[in-house]
Amino acid sequence: MLGKKIKFKIPKVLGIVVLGLLLSGNGYAEIDPKIKKIVSNITNNLDFKIKSLPTKDLKVPGIGKFKRSGSNTKDGTYAIITDSNSAFKGDSFYLFTPSFSQCKRMQGHNDCKHTDGTTRTEFTDTKKTTFKKGDEVFIHVAVKPVNNILFGNNNNIKKPTRNIFMQCFGKDGWNIFMMGFYPISKFKDVPSLSINLQQPGLYKESPDSWVYGGGKNDKWKNFTLKEYQPDQTYGSSEWTSVLLHIKHEDNDDGFFKVYIDGELKADHKGPTFNPNLRKSGSCYLKFGHVVTRSKPRIEKYGKESAELMSIALDTIAFGNSKEEVMSLIENDK
Repeated sequence: MLGKKIKFKIPKVLGIVVLGLLLSGNGYAEIDPKIKKIVSNITNNLDFKIKSLPTKDLKVPGIGKFKRSGSNTKDGTYAIITDSNSAFKGDSFYLFTPSFSQCKRMQGHNDCKHTDGTTRTEFTDTKKTTFKKGDEVFIHVAVKPVNNILFGNNNNIKKPTRNIFMQCFGKDGWNIFMMGFYPISKFKDVPSLSINLQQPGLYKESPDSWVYGGGKNDKWKNFTLKEYQPDQTYGSSEWTSVLLHIKHEDNDDGFFKVYIDGELKADHKGPTFNPNLRKSGSCYLKFGHVVTRSKPRIEKYGKESAELMSIALDTIAFGNSKEEVMSLIENDK
């Protein structure tokens, strides 16, 4: 095993690190009837159960506390859906549904104006370090774009809206990676599942010297992982299994691999972070749903296109090998 092993304690009852059923706090919001209708459509079941996630911290087994990003985040709905027929595994999954009209943060870091209109419903690892230099880690998540997600380019000039469901946040806003739904080329107007690596080794300036992304160099590596034909709700009925395999280094030993439904779709060899930003390369995981560049989408498709933007997540799991993580998923109850 390369690097330092990461220790995760997996509860025997669950057998998987999921977006936990252990909820702290008891602040629950009412569920918008429109979201109930969306859930009814994706479950084809009138007997599903839906409950909002608490306004306070989530406890994610094996990692610890995750908190909502931003104080008093009210950009949309955080929900847990119970329906064994429509979950990826087990009997429940999570639905994150921000709407741009609900963007409230106008002070400090102004999300509503940031990056052409940002809105978020996400949770953040409170430890501020999920992995760092020398760690080798596997991360799994099942994802489904449900409603108002699968759009193409906004036009040939402005960059596309991004619906991000997972990222590992690094130094000064330069992430190790961001994963979500957006086309990466203005010349190919196809709704896609994509990932960008913002701090990797881009190329070697000399045999012993890498040029990194991030910092003064705002270039990064983008990969298209899967293309979609959206349904009438700009979503899809398909769950997609995503497995990341990361050897987190600032040298030739690093790599970043992405498997989609078991097939290798992205394979970066070399540094996975820029040591000039943070020598340890540490980052902390965020999951949920962040939407950037909402305004160009509204400009092209209308206000409704940036409302009730729903992404479903299931079976987030961590481990030190592919076999370990896949075994945890199969044992999910």
